[in-house]
Amino acid sequence: MNDRERRLYEMFLRVLAFLQANAPDFANIPAVAAVVAVLLAETPVLGNLGEAKVTDTTTAKDKTIFRGDNRDAVRDAMEDISDMWKPMAKNYENASNKFRMPRGVSDQVLIDTARSFAAEATPLKADFVGRGMPDTFIEDLETKIDAFEASIRESSTARIERVGTNASFKPSLDACREAVADVDPIVKMVYRTNAQKRAEWLVVSHVERR
Repeated sequence: MNDRERRLYEMFLRVLAFLQANAPDFANIPAVAAVVAVLLAETPVLGNLGEAKVTDTTTAKDKTIFRGDNRDAVRDAMEDISDMWKPMAKNYENASNKFRMPRGVSDQVLIDTARSFAAEATPLKADFVGRGMPDTFIEDLETKIDAFEASIRESSTARIERVGTNASFKPSLDACREAVADVDPIVKMVYRTNAQKRAEWLVVSHVERR
C-alpha cells in the first residue's frame, strides 16, 4: 500500500470496529448490517494485497539490482576485450574502430554489441589468449550475456506483477469508501443527541493526515 491507501485502510478498520462495538444501536437498520458485511469482506482483501505489494515491491527491487549487476558483468567483460585490442589493432588493417565500447546505450544495444564482440573475437581468439586473456573469455562473455538477458526478463515480469497488485487495490478501496459514505449519515442520525458517540464517530471515520 502507498501512504494514502494505508491511511484509508486503517480508517476502514476503525469504522468496522466502531460499528461492531455499537451493534445494538443499529440492530434494526439493515443498511448498517450491509456496510459491516462489506467491510468484513473487503478489509482482509486489502490487508492481503498490502502484504503482496510489499513482497512484489521488494522482489522488483531485487530483480532490478540483479539486472544491474549482470549489466556490469557484461560491460566488464567487453571492456577487457576492448582494452586488450587497442595495442593489438596496429597489427591489423583498418581495425582501430573494432571493439569500441558503446556509451549511454539501451540494454538491448549493449547486448547486441556484446554479441558482436564475441563473434568478432572468435577468429582472433589465439591472439587474445596469447596476450593473457583466458582460453574461455569468449564463452565467458556469452554466458554473461545470457544471464543479463534472463535478468531483464525477470525484472520486467516482477515490474508487471507489481503494477497488477497496485491495480488490484482499487475495487476493494472503492467498495469500502462507498460503504463508509453510506453509513456516515445513518450514524450521525442515530447519535444526533449523543455528543460522545458523534465525537467518537468523527474520529474513527476521519482519514488521518500524512
